[in-house]
Amino acid sequence: MTDTRSTKRLPTTAARQMSFYLVTSFIFMAVMVVGFTAYFFVVEDFGGVLETFYFVIVTVRTIGFGDYSPQTNAGRIGTILLALLPATVFLGASLVVLETAMKSLEQIWRKWMLGKNNNHTIVIAHTDLLASIVHELDAHENPYVILHSAPMLDLPQAVAEAVNDSNFLYGNQGSDETLIQAGVKKAAHIIIATQSDAENLYVLVTAKGLNPEIKATVRVNEEATQARFLTVGADYLLPSATILGRMLSQAAVSPICSKFLVQLNTRTQDPFIKQVEPLEEDIGKAVREAFPRAVALYTDGEYRYNVEQETLRKDDVVLLIDERMKR
Repeated sequence: MTDTRSTKRLPTTAARQMSFYLVTSFIFMAVMVVGFTAYFFVVEDFGGVLETFYFVIVTVRTIGFGDYSPQTNAGRIGTILLALLPATVFLGASLVVLETAMKSLEQIWRKWMLGKNNNHTIVIAHTDLLASIVHELDAHENPYVILHSAPMLDLPQAVAEAVNDSNFLYGNQGSDETLIQAGVKKAAHIIIATQSDAENLYVLVTAKGLNPEIKATVRVNEEATQARFLTVGADYLLPSATILGRMLSQAAVSPICSKFLVQLNTRTQDPFIKQVEPLEEDIGKAVREAFPRAVALYTDGEYRYNVEQETLRKDDVVLLIDERMKR
């Protein structure tokens, strides 16, 4: 069993950075005070070490009582350095500490915003696919979180305008930490569609390990790897090369038909194709009676298109042509 006690004690990067600058600042202050006390003790006659130390502290804190003042040029030059040096150094250190603190607060804010998601879809996809995925999910009013390896500012404009701190996470797409932060344990679905089958497989294994119940839709770039995805728990596979090849061939032979099918299966178009599970009171009815716009029935693992002769049973899924609600 792996011992995680030591890793839990490790401070975060932000905490280490703040600690470094704070400790460095205190060391610098101590060295500076001792050094300037020795310097003024040599070049000025303030009466003793305590009086010299008192002058240094009063000067560096810009109190300036005026009961002690340098009488030599060397003392005046030292006083100028004593006034300017700490101000410059500590201003820089303060800005770094403030910036680090603000970044930590920003991370806390984002974790809180992302933590509000529930029963959502996690999207891990190549940049070229994000815009179309986001548009479809928005059209379905399906909550989602995009997990991407590029920061929000580097996303295409159409995607950047649709995301915010509550539905976008920048980080390692396959790590446990980022998937947990994206809410994988509370998510209903995950879309995995990078350009690498190896990366897709790794993300799938990680996501299923964190939430075995999550439904995974995975892009497969090479036909030979499909069996591997099914073995590790993929629920739906989309062989991108096969689908694209068929669509290109169909567009060349039957362009009007091809365009119609693409629009029919896209929620952002009107009309669109929709899948519906019949209600309890629909069981036993003719498909056309319950759903006049039905075009197919999915039952017993197969599609049936002669819907006029079909009746509805439990666990059937009806595919029908519907129209978006106009708002």
